[in-house]
Amino acid sequence: MPVPFSHTTRSLAADSFIPGGVVLGLGALLIALWVAWLGLGTVVLREVASSAVIGVQGPARRVFAVFPAPCALRLRPGMSARIRVHGAPAGSERTALAVVRRVDDALREGQLHAELELQDGAGQRLPVGFPVEVEVEVETVAPGALLLQEWGS
Repeated sequence: MPVPFSHTTRSLAADSFIPGGVVLGLGALLIALWVAWLGLGTVVLREVASSAVIGVQGPARRVFAVFPAPCALRLRPGMSARIRVHGAPAGSERTALAVVRRVDDALREGQLHAELELQDGAGQRLPVGFPVEVEVEVETVAPGALLLQEWGS
């Protein structure tokens, strides 16, 4: 019975498995890097205030922010935040760091009110009365944990 050429040892000897092995090795390396990133990488989760304004309370400037109701379980005093001023005049500071100092225990009109203290000297130079964007860092998690959390919900 005749044997097709593709099944002979002479055919196998002529084939080269190096390109396929290189591609397979690169694919395995990329998958390994992706799995390492899922477990070792970090993602910072932030809550954003629905409205906020810089005001003066005593000698210091503070940020008074209003957050949506679901933030009530995640927002705590001591968390760090980033402040960005919108519509500030040219030449004035536009960003600053802050720390959450006080969070209301109860919701008012379905919203959570919080007070943030500006951290650096630049924060004291932010213009008063302009609307600001407040992002509070509430959690740092691995991407894999986020993925499992999403699949579980």
